[in-house]
Amino acid sequence: MGWENQKENYAAETRFRAVAQSSNDAIIIGDQDGAMVFWNNGAQDIFGYTSEEVVGQPLTILMPVRYRELHQKGMARLRSTGETHILGKTIELHGLRNTGEEFPLELTLSTWKENQQQFFSGILRDITQRKEADASLRASEEKYRAIFNQAVEGIFQTTVEGQFLNANRALSLLLGYDSPQNLMESIADIGSQ
Repeated sequence: MGWENQKENYAAETRFRAVAQSSNDAIIIGDQDGAMVFWNNGAQDIFGYTSEEVVGQPLTILMPVRYRELHQKGMARLRSTGETHILGKTIELHGLRNTGEEFPLELTLSTWKENQQQFFSGILRDITQRKEADASLRASEEKYRAIFNQAVEGIFQTTVEGQFLNANRALSLLLGYDSPQNLMESIADIGSQ
């Protein structure tokens, strides 16, 4: 390799490291044997390990036990056939922090060959807060729905044009209909009633 190529490779690696280290997401590179060869600051923040603790270690230390066998089978399949099921897709799974705590994450995986060796890069995002917010929103919606449906007062929602979006059972019975669905199907515009 000539001096110019070495200089270009060094510059490209320097740019990559600068970008990768500034990411809040974990960026982890593993080799074809499943050992970690690169670990960014985002990975340290998410998983709790320093680069010195994990580079050279197997990727499986970041996985709950239930994923490890599947991971090993996937690596073996990739080595023998070149086939992978998750390459280029974003999938949800769980990671394992250095404390032993499991947490939800998203993984996007890519691969490349360099000097006859295969490497994998994973971008991992901790989605704990998003999952908690989703669960909180679902609980709030369920609570609202229960209050709406069980209220003894007639309650409804309409569009600006006066078309029903929703009505509770109390309103349908008050207006002489046997169900909210029949009420909403019978009255197209509440302003005309």
